[in-house]
Amino acid sequence: MDFQDLKCMVLDARARTEEWRCKAHDWYAIYEGNQWTEEQLCEADRLCIELLTFNHSAIVIDSITGLEVNNRQGIEYEARQANMQQKGLNEVLNAASDHFRDEADSEDVESSAFRQMAICGLGATETHVDYDNDPEGEMGDGEIDFREIIFDPDAKKRNLSDAGFVGRVREMLASKAKELFPGHSAHELNACWIDGVNPDEDGEGRTPQRVQIVHIQWCEYEDRYVSVRTGEALTDDEVEQIKDAGFDMLIRKNGKRRVWKQAFLGANELLEPVDYCPSKDRPSIALMGYEREKSTDECMWYGMLKRVEGPQKLLNQLLTKILENVSYSGSGYDIERSAVKDLDKFLEGVTNPRVPNIFEDGALARGQVKPTSPSQLPNGMNDLIAMAMSAFQNLTGITLEMLGMADREQSGVVENARKQSAYTTLAPLFDRLKSYRIDKGRLQLDYIREYLSDGRLIRVAGEGAAQYVPLVRLPDEIRFSVRVDEQATSPNNKDKVMASLPMMASLTGGPLPAAVISAALPYTDLPSSLIQAWQEIGQQPDPNAQAQQEILALDAQKTRSEIAENVAQARHNDAQALSEMAQAAKWQAEAGLNQQRSVTEVLRPQIEALSQIRGLMQ
Repeated sequence: MDFQDLKCMVLDARARTEEWRCKAHDWYAIYEGNQWTEEQLCEADRLCIELLTFNHSAIVIDSITGLEVNNRQGIEYEARQANMQQKGLNEVLNAASDHFRDEADSEDVESSAFRQMAICGLGATETHVDYDNDPEGEMGDGEIDFREIIFDPDAKKRNLSDAGFVGRVREMLASKAKELFPGHSAHELNACWIDGVNPDEDGEGRTPQRVQIVHIQWCEYEDRYVSVRTGEALTDDEVEQIKDAGFDMLIRKNGKRRVWKQAFLGANELLEPVDYCPSKDRPSIALMGYEREKSTDECMWYGMLKRVEGPQKLLNQLLTKILENVSYSGSGYDIERSAVKDLDKFLEGVTNPRVPNIFEDGALARGQVKPTSPSQLPNGMNDLIAMAMSAFQNLTGITLEMLGMADREQSGVVENARKQSAYTTLAPLFDRLKSYRIDKGRLQLDYIREYLSDGRLIRVAGEGAAQYVPLVRLPDEIRFSVRVDEQATSPNNKDKVMASLPMMASLTGGPLPAAVISAALPYTDLPSSLIQAWQEIGQQPDPNAQAQQEILALDAQKTRSEIAENVAQARHNDAQALSEMAQAAKWQAEAGLNQQRSVTEVLRPQIEALSQIRGLMQ
């Protein structure tokens, strides 16, 4: 895509999202307590009316943001590899992610973008590799203001995951822009056409002090090539080398792949040639979006503040009306023109109690002057105020229990149930944040692999003392899954863990093992240095414990010897008993045989006589 194509794409996106930016500006004004329009302010100043502003919407947004801070989620990686090295890979990569996120203040940036999403429906961050402070490079994160965001107006999925392009309008000093893009003048850098100004007529010969630069990222589809012999995917450089060498028969096309490219637009030209994004697979600008209106075809995203916009304005208008009624009701006069000499002078001081009101003689007796009757508040005014106040809870689901402001006595079960109902109402908002962090984790993984895996030492706080290991580039064939879970050290998670330890001790029927206590130390509010020292001490062998362990081992060995001796004696006794039983059986068999022989000898003459008689009879 050339400059004109990109310029038309940006202008079309800005025109179709202009209504959302105007509405987002109004929502931010309400959040900051500036809900009154210029016409209302001028009219109030003319009538000397004080406009009241009770900013309840800010409490709603701040409570949601505070809930996110107290339950921050962490990004974790799991290697898709079935071997014993998986745990080590996970620990190193997770430690690298935590290290670079701490350097970039990613948690604070994401919380700020989350606040922006809650207010106007869209939040955005940009991740980059910064070489200004560290020549080896470090990861950086920055929030993008809603006025700078450029996004695909046709994107409708959550977090704009189906967007074909994203970008931002960066406003900076002209001197800073010249350092980033040397060789260009301030007029060449200033993309003033984004505001409808012709670059050729901009400034009328004056050099602009501040310039606008459009940074746009979009996706394209490129052919994917593989080797004919091995079937492995080839990089663009390898494909070019093979084609230049004239060996086109060694490669073949294998479908298409989506890649992301970027460009910087100035006044009338590209400030740099079109190049790939830092990560080819995804843009460096990550978006989180709450909801988009589906009742109209307009590109209108909105957040939680849209729900309380009406009650916020109604409440302040009602309170202003009440103040006006209290201040000016019954403070005037109904008079005839002949009751005073100088009517204009009388009107100037009639509302000032320090200036006496002078009337013509007899005017008061004739009834030409009568004080204005005080007006009463309209019926139902109190009900409207109560309805507007309760709307902040009813429309957002944020209960008083969640804010810790419930002044009624109720059981802990009821209070926890009310808090849980509030969390359930806000679940869709936090679900957008979770999806955003998954995409952000994939982007961070690409940055770590491509730019930051150069052998630098990374602190890995595993079991026991922390260790420093070199961060080397991982093979491309190793894939990682990205998980988002609540951080172990978030304040709410700490409270849950510490509250469950006594229950675990009661279940075990005694004190918790030292290993469990050591594992629970990070969940306490102790300083990290003390926790680390405690864990290191726990890993060192205790001399007394070792001696006691040796004594226990000797006792166990003695017990095993005694058991073996007893078993051998029992076996000997069993063998002796079997021998005696065999001898008794032998004696019994011999006695039976002798008895049979005796009977045979006694009966032998009779048997021989019967045999002779049987022979004579035959």
